[in-house]
Amino acid sequence: MSDLAINPGTTPRRDSAAVVPVNAAGTTARPDSAATMVRPAQAPGPDPAATANGPGPAAQQDVLAASELPAGGAIHPVPKTPLSLAPSSPAEPMAKMPKQDDGGWKFRFYMGMNDTKYHNSAVKIRSPQLNVDIKDVEWHERKSDSYYNPLTWESAQNAVQWIDEPSNTFTLMAQKNKNEFMVSMFHPKYLLESGQQKEVHGTVEGVQVDGVRPLNGPLNGTDRQPGDMALHEMKNTHRQFEFEVGYGREFTLLRTNNNSSLIYRPAVYAGVMAGHAVSGYGDASWDDTYKVQGVVASVGNKVEFRYKDRISVMAEYKVSGAKLQQGVMGGTATYDMVYTPLTFGVGIKLFDQDNHTRKRH
Repeated sequence: MSDLAINPGTTPRRDSAAVVPVNAAGTTARPDSAATMVRPAQAPGPDPAATANGPGPAAQQDVLAASELPAGGAIHPVPKTPLSLAPSSPAEPMAKMPKQDDGGWKFRFYMGMNDTKYHNSAVKIRSPQLNVDIKDVEWHERKSDSYYNPLTWESAQNAVQWIDEPSNTFTLMAQKNKNEFMVSMFHPKYLLESGQQKEVHGTVEGVQVDGVRPLNGPLNGTDRQPGDMALHEMKNTHRQFEFEVGYGREFTLLRTNNNSSLIYRPAVYAGVMAGHAVSGYGDASWDDTYKVQGVVASVGNKVEFRYKDRISVMAEYKVSGAKLQQGVMGGTATYDMVYTPLTFGVGIKLFDQDNHTRKRH
């Protein structure tokens, strides 16, 4: 870059960089924010404002201006730097962030098939034929998973019979933030295991019994001994349901950018069991009325994968305890049962308050 020399009474020339020209009168021709403006040197002469005490203001200004000049009187103009709002490097695309909940209510519906183990129970039977306490009674899960296979359907009715015949669970869940509030309906199916011999204490048809006896042996025949029981049927049929309400807390194990997530949720439940009991002793049978048979409490652990927070697949393992009393042979059977249903199912989101609010606004 060339230098600009200042001569008294002359107009400076313009260099390649922008410099403000100064005329002979000492004023700038045009202001420029990108150029360095310099006051030219004044011709020697008396300063009207000078006093005996020193030079006047004009002379002081000239001295100050001269002291700011570079050596040799050369001026190097300041390069003009344009102001730009463009980024110094190409902008990188922002990563898609998972959708954030605003804390509104969500409602989901689940349906699943159960595989349930019914643990042995101590049973008290009080009826005209039996007044006994039986230890370690075995139960058999009765269900028909074959109805899930279309190849086994023999009529149009079988196509929808899978809703009832296997052991299923239906759950309506209201979710707010990480809290789940559930109403569930579980369809248990079990009956008295055949061919078992258990420890019995009490009277069987008036005969005192204290020992191991068959529970469902033959009513007549040479093999039948006094005190042997012929309890061939003791079960619930038609509309046996466990109704529970529950509360759970969600923990997010994994979340993806498309708002899919892997959830773990422990929960507690409480409710009632209702059923229609039937029983058979020898050649006789009894049909009890449909009624509430007892109370139930459960703890559950669920793992669920939600795809885009809309549909899901889940598995839940529950441990349930029930205190039950059902009709049997014109009397009652009282027992405590522990059972552990393992549920595999699917879910769908029915309503999302956050989405509903966004659409309205």
